[in-house]
Amino acid sequence: MNRKDTRLDKAVENQRLTFTDRLRLWFKWLLDPLGAFFNRLGIHPNMMTLMGLFGTTLGAVLVAKGELTWGGLLILFTVPFDALDGTMARLRNEATDWGAFVDSVSDRYSELATYLGLLVYGLCARFCRRCRDGPGFLYQVQGADP
Repeated sequence: MNRKDTRLDKAVENQRLTFTDRLRLWFKWLLDPLGAFFNRLGIHPNMMTLMGLFGTTLGAVLVAKGELTWGGLLILFTVPFDALDGTMARLRNEATDWGAFVDSVSDRYSELATYLGLLVYGLCARFCRRCRDGPGFLYQVQGADP
């Protein structure tokens, strides 16, 4: 048994579960079979981390360009890759502190990309007259001429 599972077992015994630990336990029925499936395909957990980061960044770019529906759906689809990479590493008995660190850093970059996409969209909607759903939409709502 690896160190993370031992820590989780101790937390269960002491009833000191973090929110993440609780989510991992609640969705274990879904994450374990999916993780095992991707392991059988030969996909490495770090590849799942990179796919999640790439997909979230691409979704953030779509959001920034005004494609809120497609960007949001892509982000919603790729965020679960973050949960799968840790599950896959645990199932392979390859969970390490370094892997957890890389996963955590990639999570922060995913969040940064998402927030930047929303910021760019919001700033463009406020200040840029050429944005697809930008000020033209805002002026129509307010009843003023662009």
